[in-house]
Amino acid sequence: MGAPGWPGPQQPQYGYQQPQPGWGQPPPKKKRTGLIITLVAIPVLLLLGGGLTLFLLYQDAHEDGGSPPSNAQLGKACAAVSEQTLARLRTTNPYPGLSSERPEHTSCVWEQTQGRDGEGHRELTFQVTDGRERQPECDGEALQPPQIGTQTCLGLKVYEGDVIREVQLQFLQGGKHYLVQYKGWDVGFLDNVPMPETELVNAVTEVGKEVTGARGQ
Repeated sequence: MGAPGWPGPQQPQYGYQQPQPGWGQPPPKKKRTGLIITLVAIPVLLLLGGGLTLFLLYQDAHEDGGSPPSNAQLGKACAAVSEQTLARLRTTNPYPGLSSERPEHTSCVWEQTQGRDGEGHRELTFQVTDGRERQPECDGEALQPPQIGTQTCLGLKVYEGDVIREVQLQFLQGGKHYLVQYKGWDVGFLDNVPMPETELVNAVTEVGKEVTGARGQ
């Protein structure tokens, strides 16, 4: 018999005991829906991002290459280059900032008109100078000149890793020195590309013949 107020020894209990919650039960399976959505969403987002980048690069490369119409009137000698020729060369916008007219020298420059002359870049320069003031001297790679005037030279210059090309024609005729220069670049799929050399040469040859009345010869 135990001491008064002190419980006696506990008897061991036998038989089945209720297990504590969570013990002896398999853990619940985690849902993988979020992982699957993530794995599907990542490639889609990458594809959309790449497509958007490609679209922006394409838009930037193929934007209009012209400037708003200047509506400027150039010197009288500039009228020797017809509007039809300017339209074919995509240089219908007079550029007064680089044009001038003096008794011994006239300089005429045209660029592209926004909304009319397309993408890429084109610029045409035509100059007439007193032949006693200047002699033909073309920079760059010498090309075979056309049969216009005397002391004729034709030169090709390249810039920006051959992307921008410029062809210059110079010659003497009737006591005057003539200079015709055409330059620019074309547009590829996502970037600027060089203009064909033949297009540049044909352009300055056409203008040279037109301003001297030798067109069609």
